[in-house]
Amino acid sequence: LNCFYAQGQFIPNADFENYTSCPAALSELSKCSSWLQPTSGTTDYYNCSFYTNGFLSGAPSSGSGVIGLWSITSSVVANYYGEYAKANLITPLKKDSTYCISFDAMYDSDFFSFFGATINSCVDFGIYIYNDTAVLPILGGASGIYDVNAQAATNSSNILINTYKTFSYTYT
Repeated sequence: LNCFYAQGQFIPNADFENYTSCPAALSELSKCSSWLQPTSGTTDYYNCSFYTNGFLSGAPSSGSGVIGLWSITSSVVANYYGEYAKANLITPLKKDSTYCISFDAMYDSDFFSFFGATINSCVDFGIYIYNDTAVLPILGGASGIYDVNAQAATNSSNILINTYKTFSYTYT
């Protein structure tokens, strides 16, 4: 069983530690080495001393880097809004092999107070593995929500507020 989690065997910069320069504002995923922003949603990158800016009240679950993203269905954000992060795998996956996918996630209470959102307005969180040449359907325009079924996903109600939880899945 091969595992995707933080060892970096398959995912480059899996703990978001490496950067081209320290983030100084929101929406700076481009400063996180090996990670891309695949839609016009504004994924945030936190590292160096850039953590407490009203959207992240804690530190990463390990190391010094973390990304902040959210996907929500609400009239506050024109019905659909999604933020994503994308990385190309270091090593291609092999057909008929089983892999484990593991990630840490939490909701930050500041997010809910700032946007007036609730867990019920958040979209389920997951990891979708696909061929980079695939065109993924998006609901709600360029900053909307991908209309795909993630291979590793959790219902938004399983994610804790201000406490990291590890989610692990197998994928064949």
